[in-house]
Amino acid sequence: MRTCVTHWPIWTKRTLCWAALFLAFIGSASLAWANDKACDPYAVRVATDAVPYQWPHGLKRADDLIANPPGRADIVLIGDSLLANWPEDQIRRQFDGRRVWNAAVGGAMTQHTLWLLDRMQGRATQASRVILLVGTNNLTYDYMPPCAIAAGIQAVAEKALAIWPKARLDLVAVPPRGADFHFRDADRKALNAELAAWAAGRDRMRYIEIDALKLTCGGDRTTSAEARPPCGNYADDYGHFRRAGYEVIFSALAR
Repeated sequence: MRTCVTHWPIWTKRTLCWAALFLAFIGSASLAWANDKACDPYAVRVATDAVPYQWPHGLKRADDLIANPPGRADIVLIGDSLLANWPEDQIRRQFDGRRVWNAAVGGAMTQHTLWLLDRMQGRATQASRVILLVGTNNLTYDYMPPCAIAAGIQAVAEKALAIWPKARLDLVAVPPRGADFHFRDADRKALNAELAAWAAGRDRMRYIEIDALKLTCGGDRTTSAEARPPCGNYADDYGHFRRAGYEVIFSALAR
């Protein structure tokens, strides 16, 4: 319990007492706020506990990747369908003949990617560069807060750096999605801000921010569906990319 100095004038003592009580209240409120903001540990476990792909074709692709790694690779792609769907002929042209192993799996979330990487340990072809883009499927579920998804992505990045100890890792921001490109947009931006801060200054890691205005064609898509201009960078689901979208992604990687 705080006590007040007794030899000062009464008005001074009262002022100091109120000030002490006010500061104590602010401290308690700040602690409560911090506790409220703490990341849900169960959501973190969902994003960071490795689990197998829960759909047959994803599990089959993972088995194929593990059993049949290429003899050589310069670049490895790790993540979900945003990388898995990158056309092979476009990859060859954009990466100028460098050997690219596309080890991404459609539908993957961070926990599935961790499961795949656990099984690649000691088997994966060594490379000089890893491109990681994952997390958009975790974002689908509104019970997954940005901090938990960030923890999952960070775990994937750390695992990838351990598997490819001589590689630089390009950590790509989670891009906009949805018919108006605003699906959980505040959460997506908070997620990317946390990833950017985490990656800053880390050895062998580079955070890649995508030009969102360019990727989304710069249009105001908050209007009615009939009034929205088309955006040729995205597929009809406004979650995946067309070839033009991969040109925007590659331009960010090439910077």
